[in-house]
Amino acid sequence: MKSQIFKYFISLNLFLFPFIASTQVSIIIGENKVALNQAFEISISNENGLIDSYTAFPEIEGMVMKEGPNSKEEKFIDGKKVISQTITKYYYAFEEGTYLLYGGYVMEINGIAYTLDGTEITVNPKDESFGEVILEEEINFSSEDTREFIETQETAFLGLTTNQDEVFVGEGFNIILAFYVALSNEAELKFHELNPQLVEVLKKIKPDNCWEEDFDIREIQKRPVTINGEAYHQYKIYQASFYPFNDEPIIFPSVDLKMIKYNVLKGEGDVEDEKVPEYITFSTNAKTITVKELPEHPLRDQVIVGNFTLKEELPKLKFVTGEGFKYRFRLQGQGNISAIKAPEVKSSKELVFYEAGGSQLISHSESLVSGEKVFEYNLVAKEAGDYPLSEQIEWIYFNPSLEEYDTLRPQFVVEVSGESLKNLQISISNFGKYYEKIASENNSFVTNNHKVLFRRILNTLLISLLVSIVVLFFKYNRS
Repeated sequence: MKSQIFKYFISLNLFLFPFIASTQVSIIIGENKVALNQAFEISISNENGLIDSYTAFPEIEGMVMKEGPNSKEEKFIDGKKVISQTITKYYYAFEEGTYLLYGGYVMEINGIAYTLDGTEITVNPKDESFGEVILEEEINFSSEDTREFIETQETAFLGLTTNQDEVFVGEGFNIILAFYVALSNEAELKFHELNPQLVEVLKKIKPDNCWEEDFDIREIQKRPVTINGEAYHQYKIYQASFYPFNDEPIIFPSVDLKMIKYNVLKGEGDVEDEKVPEYITFSTNAKTITVKELPEHPLRDQVIVGNFTLKEELPKLKFVTGEGFKYRFRLQGQGNISAIKAPEVKSSKELVFYEAGGSQLISHSESLVSGEKVFEYNLVAKEAGDYPLSEQIEWIYFNPSLEEYDTLRPQFVVEVSGESLKNLQISISNFGKYYEKIASENNSFVTNNHKVLFRRILNTLLISLLVSIVVLFFKYNRS
């Protein structure tokens, strides 16, 4: 009877397994032959959702790990919103040679363990097409900043830096909160209850009048930097880009971080030296960001601030009247991608635009927030002729580098031939399989809450499993 219960349990679990194990997480190892100024890459990706948690990426002896892009993509597939995320780390070598990524390293991603395959990395001479890579970043703290922080024998300090001191309303600036330890430091230091402290610190420094793009630091890594000519290790604790809503100054107050320092109590005779911990507090300086109002413009309160380019897509340039075709208006660049609004579209009786969804990709890398936002349209021409799309669609933004407004317009000119359909109702438009099925599909209402439905089915199966086990257990005891 026990074996029957076990078989029954296994069969039900095998039935449930496809529902439970539907994750699409993967670890991608990049090309293992790179130039000295080219990165070897390791990425983790979830094609079916976000990466909620992950453990540390592997260290590679002789190579420096740097932050790569942390990108999130939103798109619509068959009318359903799909989110995916990819996190990448870059590895650079100081000199040519062979380096090893040892196999068997285990990473936990969203609570599930994954094992990395090993590989041998060959670093060849520099390739000029990749440009220069700065492995040791130069950070310019004033002497006033560093001297205030170094109050004891430890050559270490807590610093909050920004990449800009003055921005326009809506223009992004990046902040980094990090702990810096000089290579000449002799004191042993350790973080103390960092997460609870960080919660309180962020309450103080996050401004209320800004949109935040958090760089989502999950692991604290050391990286080499140079400050006032001295070599340090930087331990980045928090990083974000902020976009001011108004011209009020943004003030970052001084914040504290409590660390543990170990002093050494010298032993006598056969008694070994003893490490004696003590708490030590490091503080940042307060910092203010000046925010400037945008120049006068009818859309001043609506435009996005940043540097953008337009990439447009069409399957072809020649069509016949009544034929539907898809047009993609793809905005790419640096700025508050999440806040980008749809371009202004002017449909005409001759050429009609229909909204057809879109997608969004946001990437965090170094101190930049970049990405793209795509707006899709289905177009139908009712009259023959040439149609410059620049006359019907445009997107206005403010370029902070040039300190002026700019307008992005399409370059495509659509050529349409065929009979006039201006006074006829378009009954057939080739927009793809989705539109072709409309006439044959049932128009009754159905639920679209798939998560709730899936949860109910799963709960029912689990309850059935438990009831079956209990029934079989009592039958076994009676026998």
